[in-house]
Amino acid sequence: MRLHLLSTVVALGLAVAAPAARAAPPAGAQPDATAAPPSVDVEALPRSRVAERVEARPTPPKLGPGERAPGFHLERARHSPAGAVTFALVGDSAAAIERHTKGPSDEAERSPTCFENGFVAAHVPDGVQWTGGLSPVGNVLSDAAAPAPSLLRSRQLVVTGPSRARLETRVAWVDARVLSARTVSSSSVDVAKVRTLPGGVEVWAGRVEDSGTGRESLHFVVERGEPKPEHAFIGAAFARHATRSLGASGACPLVVDLAAGRGESDHITVQLEVVLSAQPVEGGAPALGVLGLRAQRELRIRNLLIGLSVSSLPSEVRPVVGVAHGFLGRERVQVL
Repeated sequence: MRLHLLSTVVALGLAVAAPAARAAPPAGAQPDATAAPPSVDVEALPRSRVAERVEARPTPPKLGPGERAPGFHLERARHSPAGAVTFALVGDSAAAIERHTKGPSDEAERSPTCFENGFVAAHVPDGVQWTGGLSPVGNVLSDAAAPAPSLLRSRQLVVTGPSRARLETRVAWVDARVLSARTVSSSSVDVAKVRTLPGGVEVWAGRVEDSGTGRESLHFVVERGEPKPEHAFIGAAFARHATRSLGASGACPLVVDLAAGRGESDHITVQLEVVLSAQPVEGGAPALGVLGLRAQRELRIRNLLIGLSVSSLPSEVRPVVGVAHGFLGRERVQVL
């Protein structure tokens, strides 16, 4: 299903003369009667100045066995066969990789460090083509026929206060053959919480200026909020944009970068499953599941659509920012 964001936005700042209007939820979504007004006060958002372009060229032919990069811990994958191709797992620590390989557990972690693969590409504005899929543990391989290191990016939302956080980004070359890593760049973007949605989903946003080009953008971070054991049983989050697709599995946040320069407009639709409630099953006996022997619970789960938009007309002093949401399809019930 192709999803479109119906952009009915609210003008912000001193230039506002007309009454605020409510933005519609994404097309196909059923409105949430409890939804807050969709406008975001852009002046209240923190501003960061970072270098968006990743200077990753030239690709190093190899890394030394002892090279290390903060936040990139490599281990040989257990399924890695002996031969020409070597597979490795990448996490921010040995404990993170162990948690991932053990599978679902009650020890849910909020805002883990998450990874995505990248490829050096001359035609891309920031110098690297990223896959757009964040996962708690990265996967890299090295082929003896072409043993060049792989490029990885890590992202983590570090909550610093009730409504403040920073999005930390690191880029490194990693080598599966010798389990080494070399830092390419690191940056941090300040964000503020702008919405708390059904299921505890939180939307964060911050303004960003590229120190190299002066390009203005708005960074949105969508995360599931406080971790819950039942999050292990709902699907990944993903987003559809006119030019790209994004995804985030596990407790990883979905990071969205929308253009916010003068005369630019941009929007994206995010979809994810949310747990609306988790109640013990009345009279239900303990059951043995992937989380061990535990009391049965009944989960109410539904698909949530979130529309994120930015519009900055030449005549406007400030960009117009909107966050709207609604539900897709019917609620389902799952007993664990």
